[in-house]
Amino acid sequence: MMEVMTVLLAGRYRLERSIGRGGMAEVHQAHDAVLGRTVAVKTVDLAAAHDPTLGERLRREARATAALAHPGIVTVYDTGVDGDTAYIVMELLPGRDLAAVLREGPLPVPEALRVGEKVAGALAAAHAAGIVHRDVKPGNVIVDGESVTVVDFGIAAVEQEAGAGLTATGTTIGTAEYMAPEQSNGGAVSAATDMYAFGCLLVAMVTGRPPFTGGHPVEVLRRHLEEVPPRLGELRPEVPADADALVEALLAKDPASRPAAADAARVLAGARSGGSAGAAAAPAGAPTAPTTVLAAGTTRAMPTAAAAAAGAAAAGAAAAGAGRSGSAGATTVRRPAERRWVGPAVVVAAVLLLLAVVAWSLRPPTGPGPEADARPTVQEQTTEGAGAEPTDAPATDAPATEAPATEAPATEAPATEPTVSATPPADTDPVTALIVALPADVDVRETLLEDWDEVLAAREKDQEQKVADKAQDLLTRADELADEGRLDPADRDALAVEVEAFLGAGVLEQDSSGRGNDRGNGGGDDENDGDD
Repeated sequence: MMEVMTVLLAGRYRLERSIGRGGMAEVHQAHDAVLGRTVAVKTVDLAAAHDPTLGERLRREARATAALAHPGIVTVYDTGVDGDTAYIVMELLPGRDLAAVLREGPLPVPEALRVGEKVAGALAAAHAAGIVHRDVKPGNVIVDGESVTVVDFGIAAVEQEAGAGLTATGTTIGTAEYMAPEQSNGGAVSAATDMYAFGCLLVAMVTGRPPFTGGHPVEVLRRHLEEVPPRLGELRPEVPADADALVEALLAKDPASRPAAADAARVLAGARSGGSAGAAAAPAGAPTAPTTVLAAGTTRAMPTAAAAAAGAAAAGAAAAGAGRSGSAGATTVRRPAERRWVGPAVVVAAVLLLLAVVAWSLRPPTGPGPEADARPTVQEQTTEGAGAEPTDAPATDAPATEAPATEAPATEAPATEPTVSATPPADTDPVTALIVALPADVDVRETLLEDWDEVLAAREKDQEQKVADKAQDLLTRADELADEGRLDPADRDALAVEVEAFLGAGVLEQDSSGRGNDRGNGGGDDENDGDD
Protein backbone atom coordinates (compact mmCIF):
# COMPACT_ATOMS: atom_id res chain seq x y z
CA MET A 1 0.00 0.00 0.00
CA MET A 2 1.29 3.47 -0.92
CA GLU A 3 2.46 5.46 2.08
CA VAL A 4 0.47 8.66 2.60
CA MET A 5 2.41 11.78 3.52
CA THR A 6 1.41 13.43 6.78
CA VAL A 7 3.64 16.51 6.73
CA LEU A 8 1.87 19.53 8.22
CA LEU A 9 3.30 22.75 6.81
CA ALA A 10 2.98 25.95 8.84
CA GLY A 11 0.60 24.11 11.15
CA ARG A 12 -2.11 24.35 8.51
CA TYR A 13 -1.40 22.63 5.18
CA ARG A 14 -1.30 18.83 5.25
CA LEU A 15 0.80 17.68 2.29
CA GLU A 16 -0.98 14.62 0.95
CA ARG A 17 1.05 13.66 -2.09
CA SER A 18 3.58 14.99 -4.57
CA ILE A 19 2.18 15.88 -7.99
CA GLY A 20 5.25 17.50 -9.56
CA ARG A 21 8.91 18.14 -9.01
CA GLY A 22 11.70 20.19 -10.57
CA GLY A 23 14.98 21.48 -9.20
CA MET A 24 14.53 22.89 -5.70
CA ALA A 25 10.74 23.03 -6.08
CA GLU A 26 8.04 20.44 -5.55
CA VAL A 27 4.26 20.73 -5.97
CA HIS A 28 1.95 18.88 -3.60
CA GLN A 29 -1.73 18.23 -3.41
CA ALA A 30 -2.58 19.36 0.11
CA HIS A 31 -5.47 19.90 2.50
CA ASP A 32 -6.00 23.28 4.13
CA ALA A 33 -6.95 22.34 7.70
CA VAL A 34 -8.27 25.84 8.46
CA LEU A 35 -10.62 26.30 5.50
CA GLY A 36 -11.20 22.61 4.81
CA ARG A 37 -10.35 22.68 1.11
CA THR A 38 -7.96 20.97 -1.28
CA VAL A 39 -5.16 23.18 -2.55
CA ALA A 40 -1.85 22.96 -4.36
CA VAL A 41 1.24 23.82 -2.34
CA LYS A 42 4.52 24.59 -4.06
CA THR A 43 7.51 24.15 -1.74
CA VAL A 44 11.05 25.36 -2.36
CA ASP A 45 14.07 24.05 -0.46
CA LEU A 46 15.84 27.20 0.70
CA ALA A 47 18.83 25.27 2.04
CA ALA A 48 19.58 23.96 -1.45
CA ALA A 49 19.65 27.50 -2.85
CA HIS A 50 22.26 28.90 -0.44
CA ASP A 51 20.56 32.25 -1.03
CA PRO A 52 19.35 34.02 2.12
CA THR A 53 17.09 36.33 0.08
CA LEU A 54 15.22 33.61 -1.83
CA GLY A 55 12.42 33.12 0.71
CA GLU A 56 11.63 36.82 0.86
CA ARG A 57 11.75 37.23 -2.93
CA LEU A 58 9.45 34.25 -3.46
CA ARG A 59 7.05 35.73 -0.91
CA ARG A 60 7.11 39.07 -2.74
CA GLU A 61 6.38 37.49 -6.12
CA ALA A 62 3.63 35.30 -4.67
CA ARG A 63 1.97 38.34 -3.08
CA ALA A 64 2.22 40.16 -6.39
CA THR A 65 0.49 37.29 -8.19
CA ALA A 66 -2.16 37.08 -5.46
CA ALA A 67 -3.00 40.73 -5.97
CA LEU A 68 -3.11 40.23 -9.74
CA ALA A 69 -6.64 38.82 -9.68
CA HIS A 70 -7.78 37.60 -13.09
CA PRO A 71 -9.74 34.54 -14.26
CA GLY A 72 -6.90 33.58 -16.59
CA ILE A 73 -4.21 33.67 -13.89
CA VAL A 74 -3.80 31.07 -11.15
CA THR A 75 -5.10 32.17 -7.74
CA VAL A 76 -2.51 32.40 -4.96
CA TYR A 77 -4.04 31.93 -1.50
CA ASP A 78 -1.09 32.12 0.87
CA THR A 79 2.70 32.17 1.09
CA GLY A 80 5.35 31.95 3.79
CA VAL A 81 8.43 30.22 5.14
CA ASP A 82 8.46 27.25 7.51
CA GLY A 83 12.00 26.45 8.61
CA ASP A 84 14.07 25.89 5.45
CA THR A 85 10.97 25.54 3.29
CA ALA A 86 9.35 28.40 1.41
CA TYR A 87 5.82 27.64 0.30
CA ILE A 88 3.17 29.09 -1.98
CA VAL A 89 -0.44 27.93 -1.66
CA MET A 90 -2.51 28.01 -4.85
CA GLU A 91 -5.76 26.73 -6.23
CA LEU A 92 -5.54 23.17 -7.53
CA LEU A 93 -6.38 23.48 -11.20
CA PRO A 94 -8.20 20.80 -13.17
CA GLY A 95 -6.99 19.99 -16.66
CA ARG A 96 -3.64 19.49 -18.36
CA ASP A 97 -0.80 21.77 -19.28
CA LEU A 98 -0.68 22.83 -22.91
CA ALA A 99 2.61 21.01 -23.45
CA ALA A 100 0.88 17.71 -22.70
CA VAL A 101 -1.95 18.61 -25.06
CA LEU A 102 0.46 19.49 -27.87
CA ARG A 103 2.29 16.20 -27.52
CA GLU A 104 -0.84 14.72 -29.10
CA GLY A 105 -0.45 17.03 -32.09
CA PRO A 106 -1.19 20.64 -33.09
CA LEU A 107 -4.53 22.19 -32.21
CA PRO A 108 -7.25 22.95 -34.72
CA VAL A 109 -6.75 26.55 -35.81
CA PRO A 110 -9.98 27.84 -34.17
CA GLU A 111 -8.96 26.24 -30.87
CA ALA A 112 -5.44 27.66 -31.10
CA LEU A 113 -6.89 31.12 -31.65
CA ARG A 114 -9.25 30.68 -28.68
CA VAL A 115 -6.51 29.54 -26.29
CA GLY A 116 -4.21 32.26 -27.60
CA GLU A 117 -6.84 34.92 -27.03
CA LYS A 118 -7.22 33.88 -23.40
CA VAL A 119 -3.48 33.70 -22.77
CA ALA A 120 -3.10 37.16 -24.30
CA GLY A 121 -5.86 38.42 -22.00
CA ALA A 122 -4.01 37.13 -18.95
CA LEU A 123 -0.76 38.69 -20.14
CA ALA A 124 -2.54 41.97 -20.82
CA ALA A 125 -3.73 42.10 -17.21
CA ALA A 126 -0.25 41.34 -15.92
CA HIS A 127 1.47 43.83 -18.19
CA ALA A 128 -1.03 46.54 -17.30
CA ALA A 129 0.10 46.00 -13.70
CA GLY A 130 3.77 46.08 -14.65
CA ILE A 131 4.38 42.35 -14.18
CA VAL A 132 6.45 40.40 -16.71
CA HIS A 133 6.13 36.61 -16.73
CA ARG A 134 9.55 35.87 -18.33
CA ASP A 135 8.79 32.19 -19.00
CA VAL A 136 5.73 32.04 -21.26
CA LYS A 137 5.53 28.53 -22.76
CA PRO A 138 3.05 25.64 -23.12
CA GLY A 139 4.12 24.10 -19.81
CA ASN A 140 2.90 27.21 -17.99
CA VAL A 141 -0.57 27.22 -19.55
CA ILE A 142 -3.26 24.94 -18.07
CA VAL A 143 -6.22 24.00 -20.26
CA ASP A 144 -9.45 22.49 -18.94
CA GLY A 145 -12.25 22.55 -21.48
CA GLU A 146 -13.16 26.21 -21.92
CA SER A 147 -10.88 27.36 -19.10
CA VAL A 148 -7.33 28.54 -19.86
CA THR A 149 -5.04 29.57 -16.99
CA VAL A 150 -1.50 30.94 -16.99
CA VAL A 151 0.64 29.88 -14.02
CA ASP A 152 4.01 30.74 -12.45
CA PHE A 153 3.93 34.52 -12.98
CA GLY A 154 7.34 35.72 -11.77
CA ILE A 155 7.74 32.80 -9.36
CA ALA A 156 9.59 30.50 -11.75
CA ALA A 157 11.94 33.31 -12.70
CA VAL A 158 12.85 33.95 -9.06
CA GLU A 159 13.61 30.26 -8.55
CA GLN A 160 15.72 30.14 -11.69
CA GLU A 161 17.62 33.30 -10.78
CA ALA A 162 18.37 31.93 -7.32
CA GLY A 163 19.53 28.68 -8.83
CA ALA A 164 21.62 30.34 -11.51
CA GLY A 165 23.20 32.67 -8.99
CA LEU A 166 24.71 34.95 -11.64
CA THR A 167 25.37 38.59 -10.86
CA ALA A 168 23.04 41.53 -11.39
CA THR A 169 20.98 41.74 -14.60
CA GLY A 170 23.06 39.38 -16.72
CA THR A 171 21.14 36.25 -15.80
CA THR A 172 19.35 34.57 -18.70
CA ILE A 173 16.02 33.15 -17.57
CA GLY A 174 13.60 31.23 -19.76
CA THR A 175 13.29 28.28 -22.11
CA ALA A 176 15.41 28.35 -25.27
CA GLU A 177 12.59 27.57 -27.72
CA TYR A 178 10.51 30.47 -26.35
CA MET A 179 13.27 32.97 -25.56
CA ALA A 180 13.31 36.42 -27.14
CA PRO A 181 16.55 37.63 -28.78
CA GLU A 182 17.12 40.29 -26.12
CA GLN A 183 16.52 37.72 -23.37
CA SER A 184 19.05 35.24 -24.78
CA ASN A 185 21.67 38.00 -24.82
CA GLY A 186 21.11 38.81 -21.15
CA GLY A 187 19.50 42.12 -22.08
CA ALA A 188 16.60 43.98 -20.49
CA VAL A 189 13.40 41.96 -20.08
CA SER A 190 10.06 43.68 -20.64
CA ALA A 191 6.46 42.98 -21.58
CA ALA A 192 7.68 42.78 -25.18
CA THR A 193 9.81 39.79 -24.14
CA ASP A 194 6.67 37.96 -23.05
CA MET A 195 5.03 38.83 -26.36
CA TYR A 196 7.84 37.23 -28.37
CA ALA A 197 7.41 34.06 -26.33
CA PHE A 198 3.66 34.33 -26.88
CA GLY A 199 4.28 34.45 -30.63
CA CYS A 200 6.33 31.26 -30.32
CA LEU A 201 3.47 29.76 -28.30
CA LEU A 202 0.97 30.54 -31.07
CA VAL A 203 3.24 28.89 -33.63
CA ALA A 204 3.57 25.80 -31.41
CA MET A 205 -0.20 25.52 -30.98
CA VAL A 206 -0.87 25.77 -34.72
CA THR A 207 2.04 23.70 -36.05
CA GLY A 208 2.95 21.42 -33.13
CA ARG A 209 6.37 22.97 -32.54
CA PRO A 210 7.86 26.42 -31.83
CA PRO A 211 9.38 28.40 -34.73
CA PHE A 212 13.00 27.61 -33.84
CA THR A 213 14.31 24.27 -32.62
CA GLY A 214 17.71 22.59 -32.69
CA GLY A 215 19.95 19.94 -31.25
CA HIS A 216 21.50 22.29 -28.68
CA PRO A 217 20.10 25.25 -26.73
CA VAL A 218 22.85 27.56 -28.00
CA GLU A 219 21.90 26.66 -31.56
CA VAL A 220 18.30 27.55 -30.79
CA LEU A 221 19.32 30.88 -29.24
CA ARG A 222 21.42 31.70 -32.31
CA ARG A 223 18.45 31.02 -34.57
CA HIS A 224 16.27 33.37 -32.52
CA LEU A 225 18.92 36.06 -32.95
CA GLU A 226 19.69 35.61 -36.64
CA GLU A 227 16.96 33.80 -38.57
CA VAL A 228 13.62 34.96 -39.93
CA PRO A 229 10.83 32.64 -38.76
CA PRO A 230 8.56 31.01 -41.36
CA ARG A 231 5.18 32.63 -41.94
CA LEU A 232 2.44 30.87 -40.01
CA GLY A 233 0.11 31.11 -42.99
CA GLU A 234 2.58 29.19 -45.12
CA LEU A 235 2.70 26.37 -42.58
CA ARG A 236 -1.09 26.26 -42.07
CA PRO A 237 -2.91 27.97 -44.98
CA GLU A 238 -6.20 28.01 -43.05
CA VAL A 239 -4.77 30.51 -40.54
CA PRO A 240 -6.61 33.85 -40.94
CA ALA A 241 -4.55 36.62 -42.49
CA ASP A 242 -4.82 38.82 -39.39
CA ALA A 243 -3.50 36.05 -37.15
CA ASP A 244 -0.67 35.39 -39.60
CA ALA A 245 0.31 39.07 -39.58
CA LEU A 246 0.05 39.18 -35.78
CA VAL A 247 2.50 36.30 -35.33
CA GLU A 248 4.92 37.91 -37.76
CA ALA A 249 4.81 41.11 -35.69
CA LEU A 250 5.15 39.25 -32.38
CA LEU A 251 8.32 37.54 -33.61
CA ALA A 252 10.03 40.80 -34.57
CA LYS A 253 13.66 40.97 -33.44
CA ASP A 254 13.11 44.55 -32.23
CA PRO A 255 11.07 44.53 -28.99
CA ALA A 256 9.59 47.94 -29.82
CA SER A 257 7.95 46.49 -32.94
CA ARG A 258 5.92 43.82 -31.15
CA PRO A 259 2.21 44.35 -30.45
CA ALA A 260 0.96 44.65 -26.89
CA ALA A 261 -0.94 41.79 -25.26
CA ALA A 262 -4.30 43.58 -25.28
CA ASP A 263 -3.92 44.27 -28.99
CA ALA A 264 -2.98 40.65 -29.63
CA ALA A 265 -6.10 39.48 -27.78
CA ARG A 266 -8.25 41.82 -29.87
CA VAL A 267 -6.72 40.60 -33.15
CA LEU A 268 -7.23 36.96 -32.18
CA ALA A 269 -10.84 37.65 -31.18
CA GLY A 270 -11.44 39.24 -34.57
CA ALA A 271 -9.75 36.36 -36.37
CA ARG A 272 -11.96 33.87 -34.50
CA SER A 273 -15.12 35.72 -35.44
CA GLY A 274 -14.08 36.02 -39.06
CA GLY A 275 -13.78 39.79 -38.85
CA SER A 276 -10.70 41.99 -39.17
CA ALA A 277 -9.41 43.54 -35.97
CA GLY A 278 -6.12 44.75 -37.37
CA ALA A 279 -2.88 44.47 -35.44
CA ALA A 280 -2.38 47.64 -33.41
CA ALA A 281 1.04 49.22 -33.32
CA ALA A 282 1.12 49.94 -29.59
CA PRO A 283 4.36 48.54 -28.14
CA ALA A 284 4.07 45.67 -25.71
CA GLY A 285 5.83 47.64 -23.01
CA ALA A 286 3.02 50.19 -22.75
CA PRO A 287 0.18 49.13 -20.42
CA THR A 288 -3.25 49.94 -21.82
CA ALA A 289 -5.33 49.85 -18.64
CA PRO A 290 -5.27 51.21 -15.09
CA THR A 291 -4.63 48.89 -12.16
CA THR A 292 -6.69 47.83 -9.18
CA VAL A 293 -4.32 47.37 -6.24
CA LEU A 294 -5.36 44.66 -3.82
CA ALA A 295 -3.81 44.95 -0.37
CA ALA A 296 -1.89 41.80 0.42
CA GLY A 297 -3.25 39.73 3.28
CA THR A 298 -6.73 41.26 3.26
CA THR A 299 -10.06 39.58 2.59
CA ARG A 300 -11.03 40.65 -0.88
CA ALA A 301 -14.70 41.42 -1.38
CA MET A 302 -13.76 43.32 -4.50
CA PRO A 303 -14.99 46.85 -5.20
CA THR A 304 -15.80 47.80 -8.75
CA ALA A 305 -12.53 48.51 -10.58
CA ALA A 306 -11.93 51.70 -12.50
CA ALA A 307 -13.05 51.41 -16.09
CA ALA A 308 -10.28 49.81 -18.15
CA ALA A 309 -9.28 50.77 -21.64
CA ALA A 310 -11.34 48.99 -24.28
CA GLY A 311 -8.59 46.67 -25.44
CA ALA A 312 -7.61 45.44 -21.98
CA ALA A 313 -11.25 45.08 -20.92
CA ALA A 314 -12.01 42.96 -23.97
CA ALA A 315 -8.96 40.84 -23.32
CA GLY A 316 -9.94 40.26 -19.71
CA ALA A 317 -13.49 39.32 -20.66
CA ALA A 318 -12.25 36.93 -23.32
CA ALA A 319 -9.99 35.22 -20.81
CA ALA A 320 -12.74 34.47 -18.30
CA GLY A 321 -12.73 30.81 -17.25
CA ALA A 322 -15.46 28.54 -15.98
CA GLY A 323 -15.97 28.10 -12.24
CA ARG A 324 -12.88 30.06 -11.17
CA SER A 325 -12.53 32.12 -7.99
CA GLY A 326 -9.83 34.05 -6.19
CA SER A 327 -9.14 35.09 -2.62
CA ALA A 328 -6.24 36.33 -0.57
CA GLY A 329 -8.03 35.66 2.69
CA ALA A 330 -10.80 33.10 2.23
CA THR A 331 -13.77 34.86 0.67
CA THR A 332 -15.18 33.65 -2.64
CA VAL A 333 -14.90 36.43 -5.23
CA ARG A 334 -14.67 37.02 -8.95
CA ARG A 335 -11.36 38.54 -9.88
CA PRO A 336 -10.88 41.82 -11.78
CA ALA A 337 -7.70 42.01 -13.77
CA GLU A 338 -5.45 44.67 -12.30
CA ARG A 339 -2.62 45.37 -9.79
CA ARG A 340 0.45 47.50 -9.25
CA TRP A 341 3.97 47.20 -10.57
CA VAL A 342 6.24 44.70 -8.93
CA GLY A 343 9.49 44.54 -10.89
CA PRO A 344 11.37 41.30 -11.52
CA ALA A 345 13.74 40.37 -8.74
CA VAL A 346 17.42 41.01 -9.43
CA VAL A 347 20.01 38.57 -8.14
CA VAL A 348 23.13 40.15 -6.64
CA ALA A 349 25.14 37.18 -5.35
CA ALA A 350 28.05 34.94 -6.27
CA VAL A 351 27.21 31.64 -7.91
CA LEU A 352 26.45 28.98 -5.32
CA LEU A 353 24.11 26.36 -6.80
CA LEU A 354 22.13 26.22 -10.03
CA LEU A 355 18.49 25.27 -10.10
CA ALA A 356 18.05 22.05 -12.08
CA VAL A 357 14.91 23.49 -13.66
CA VAL A 358 17.11 25.93 -15.60
CA ALA A 359 19.43 23.19 -16.73
CA TRP A 360 16.60 21.01 -17.87
CA SER A 361 14.59 23.75 -19.55
CA LEU A 362 17.56 24.91 -21.63
CA ARG A 363 18.80 21.46 -22.68
CA PRO A 364 17.95 20.10 -26.13
CA PRO A 365 14.41 18.79 -26.56
CA THR A 366 13.92 15.14 -25.68
CA GLY A 367 10.88 14.72 -27.86
CA PRO A 368 8.98 16.38 -30.70
CA GLY A 369 7.61 19.88 -30.52
CA PRO A 370 6.79 21.62 -27.23
CA GLU A 371 7.34 18.52 -25.08
CA ALA A 372 10.81 19.69 -24.13
CA ASP A 373 9.50 22.71 -22.23
CA ALA A 374 7.19 20.84 -19.88
CA ARG A 375 7.73 21.52 -16.19
CA PRO A 376 5.83 21.08 -12.92
CA THR A 377 2.70 23.21 -12.81
CA VAL A 378 -0.30 23.38 -10.52
CA GLN A 379 -2.92 21.20 -12.11
CA GLU A 380 -5.35 18.35 -11.60
CA GLN A 381 -6.43 16.03 -14.38
CA THR A 382 -9.86 15.04 -13.11
CA THR A 383 -12.89 17.08 -12.19
CA GLU A 384 -14.18 14.54 -9.71
CA GLY A 385 -12.68 16.36 -6.73
CA ALA A 386 -13.88 19.81 -7.68
CA GLY A 387 -16.29 19.87 -4.79
CA ALA A 388 -13.41 19.68 -2.34
CA GLU A 389 -12.96 23.45 -2.66
CA PRO A 390 -16.07 24.93 -1.03
CA THR A 391 -15.04 28.49 -1.85
CA ASP A 392 -15.10 27.98 -5.62
CA ALA A 393 -17.62 29.95 -7.64
CA PRO A 394 -20.49 27.89 -9.11
CA ALA A 395 -20.02 26.37 -12.53
CA THR A 396 -22.79 28.56 -13.93
CA ASP A 397 -20.45 31.54 -13.61
CA ALA A 398 -18.84 30.69 -16.96
CA PRO A 399 -19.71 32.92 -19.94
CA ALA A 400 -22.42 31.25 -21.98
CA THR A 401 -20.79 32.16 -25.29
CA GLU A 402 -17.56 30.22 -24.79
CA ALA A 403 -18.56 26.66 -25.56
CA PRO A 404 -18.67 26.08 -29.33
CA ALA A 405 -19.27 22.42 -30.03
CA THR A 406 -16.41 22.19 -32.50
CA GLU A 407 -13.61 23.22 -30.18
CA ALA A 408 -10.66 20.92 -29.49
CA PRO A 409 -11.64 17.71 -27.81
CA ALA A 410 -7.95 17.29 -27.06
CA THR A 411 -8.36 19.56 -24.04
CA GLU A 412 -10.98 17.39 -22.36
CA ALA A 413 -9.78 16.25 -18.94
CA PRO A 414 -9.57 12.44 -18.79
CA ALA A 415 -10.89 10.69 -15.70
CA THR A 416 -7.51 9.83 -14.27
CA GLU A 417 -5.44 10.59 -11.20
CA PRO A 418 -4.35 14.24 -10.89
CA THR A 419 -1.03 14.70 -12.62
CA VAL A 420 1.42 17.39 -13.52
CA SER A 421 3.52 17.96 -16.60
CA ALA A 422 6.72 16.06 -17.24
CA THR A 423 9.53 16.60 -14.74
CA PRO A 424 13.14 17.35 -15.65
CA PRO A 425 15.32 14.36 -16.52
CA ALA A 426 17.69 13.27 -13.78
CA ASP A 427 20.83 13.62 -15.90
CA THR A 428 20.84 17.40 -16.22
CA ASP A 429 23.76 19.26 -14.69
CA PRO A 430 24.18 22.76 -13.26
CA VAL A 431 27.38 23.59 -15.17
CA THR A 432 25.55 23.39 -18.50
CA ALA A 433 22.83 25.67 -17.14
CA LEU A 434 25.38 28.18 -15.90
CA ILE A 435 27.17 28.30 -19.26
CA VAL A 436 23.92 28.70 -21.20
CA ALA A 437 22.86 31.49 -18.83
CA LEU A 438 26.15 33.41 -19.04
CA PRO A 439 25.71 37.06 -20.10
CA ALA A 440 28.19 36.57 -22.94
CA ASP A 441 28.18 36.23 -26.71
CA VAL A 442 26.64 33.09 -28.15
CA ASP A 443 30.07 32.09 -29.52
CA VAL A 444 31.56 32.20 -26.02
CA ARG A 445 28.81 30.04 -24.59
CA GLU A 446 29.04 27.59 -27.49
CA THR A 447 32.80 27.22 -27.05
CA LEU A 448 32.52 26.59 -23.31
CA LEU A 449 29.68 24.12 -23.83
CA GLU A 450 31.78 22.14 -26.32
CA ASP A 451 34.60 21.91 -23.77
CA TRP A 452 32.17 20.89 -21.03
CA ASP A 453 30.61 18.22 -23.26
CA GLU A 454 34.08 16.64 -23.53
CA VAL A 455 34.28 16.56 -19.73
CA LEU A 456 30.90 14.86 -19.52
CA ALA A 457 31.84 12.34 -22.21
CA ALA A 458 34.98 11.35 -20.29
CA ARG A 459 33.02 11.18 -17.05
CA GLU A 460 30.45 8.87 -18.61
CA LYS A 461 33.29 6.49 -19.58
CA ASP A 462 34.78 6.66 -16.06
CA GLN A 463 38.01 8.13 -17.44
CA GLU A 464 38.97 10.00 -14.29
CA GLN A 465 42.26 11.41 -15.52
CA LYS A 466 40.70 12.59 -18.76
CA VAL A 467 37.88 14.21 -16.80
CA ALA A 468 40.44 16.21 -14.84
CA ASP A 469 42.38 17.14 -17.99
CA LYS A 470 39.30 18.23 -19.91
CA ALA A 471 37.96 20.16 -16.93
CA GLN A 472 41.24 22.02 -16.69
CA ASP A 473 41.06 22.73 -20.43
CA LEU A 474 37.63 24.25 -19.88
CA LEU A 475 38.85 26.50 -17.07
CA THR A 476 41.93 27.50 -19.05
CA ARG A 477 39.65 28.47 -21.91
CA ALA A 478 37.54 30.52 -19.50
CA ASP A 479 40.70 32.27 -18.28
CA GLU A 480 41.62 33.14 -21.86
CA LEU A 481 38.16 34.48 -22.62
CA ALA A 482 38.25 36.59 -19.47
CA ASP A 483 41.68 37.95 -20.44
CA GLU A 484 40.28 38.86 -23.87
CA GLY A 485 37.40 40.73 -22.24
CA ARG A 486 34.80 38.35 -23.67
CA LEU A 487 33.86 36.80 -20.32
CA ASP A 488 33.33 38.61 -17.04
CA PRO A 489 35.98 37.52 -14.49
CA ALA A 490 33.23 37.01 -11.90
CA ASP A 491 31.46 34.61 -14.24
CA ARG A 492 34.74 32.82 -14.93
CA ASP A 493 35.27 32.33 -11.20
CA ALA A 494 31.65 31.21 -10.81
CA LEU A 495 32.21 28.61 -13.51
CA ALA A 496 35.29 27.29 -11.70
CA VAL A 497 33.35 26.98 -8.45
CA GLU A 498 30.50 25.14 -10.15
CA VAL A 499 32.80 22.77 -12.06
CA GLU A 500 34.63 21.80 -8.88
CA ALA A 501 31.35 21.42 -6.98
CA PHE A 502 29.94 19.17 -9.69
CA LEU A 503 33.02 16.99 -10.21
CA GLY A 504 33.99 16.81 -6.56
CA ALA A 505 36.76 18.34 -4.49
CA GLY A 506 40.21 17.30 -5.60
CA VAL A 507 39.33 16.22 -9.14
CA LEU A 508 41.09 19.16 -10.74
CA GLU A 509 44.30 18.32 -8.87
CA GLN A 510 44.50 15.16 -11.01
CA ASP A 511 45.32 17.24 -14.11
CA SER A 512 48.18 15.27 -15.70
CA SER A 513 49.72 18.33 -17.33
CA GLY A 514 50.56 19.85 -13.96
CA ARG A 515 49.29 23.19 -15.24
CA GLY A 516 47.27 24.09 -12.18
CA ASN A 517 45.73 27.54 -11.96
CA ASP A 518 45.48 30.50 -9.65
CA ARG A 519 42.51 28.97 -7.79
CA GLY A 520 44.72 26.64 -5.73
CA ASN A 521 44.47 23.70 -8.13
CA GLY A 522 47.95 22.27 -8.56
CA GLY A 523 50.12 25.36 -8.74
CA GLY A 524 49.56 27.52 -5.73
CA ASP A 525 52.75 26.50 -3.87
CA ASP A 526 55.23 26.69 -6.74
CA GLU A 527 56.88 29.74 -5.26
CA ASN A 528 57.83 27.69 -2.21
CA ASP A 529 59.47 24.86 -4.18
CA GLY A 530 63.02 24.28 -3.04
CA ASP A 531 62.54 25.88 0.36
CA ASP A 532 64.31 24.24 3.18
